[in-house]
Amino acid sequence: MGDVRESLRDELAAAHQALRALLDTVRGDAWSLPTPNEGWTVKDTLGHLCTGETGNALIARRILDGEAKPVEGFDLNRWNQRQVEKRRDKTAEELWQELDTARAETLAFLESLASEQFQLRGYRTTGDETTLEGVFRQIARHERGHTDDIRAALAGRR
Repeated sequence: MGDVRESLRDELAAAHQALRALLDTVRGDAWSLPTPNEGWTVKDTLGHLCTGETGNALIARRILDGEAKPVEGFDLNRWNQRQVEKRRDKTAEELWQELDTARAETLAFLESLASEQFQLRGYRTTGDETTLEGVFRQIARHERGHTDDIRAALAGRR
């Protein structure tokens, strides 16, 4: 079996490169196009990815510390909406910088882990059980999914 760290690093890089390549094509008012995420624009989705990255990294750190437990009454949709609203005044460039900083921190954390730690188990705030490896894979999956949402928004314009 290959190195989990290398696999995760490659998966995260591929997802991030696909997002960047797509968003490098966005110009002018295309940032305001609606996406399949109700009420979110292309720019809002980029803002959401910033908080998704940092939120997942926090879950991973809590799993490592043995503190990752479900949060009673946690409403992921409400939390996501509030985080998007808090970033609406930022420019796309500021959001890119935030996401790139978050990704650098995610990768540094990934590199700091011992191989056996990737199988440590804990819970997401929503109550779903996962492993450290699963959290890193979720970051990439989340980014790919929202890249598809942005692609759909841009395709609807053409």
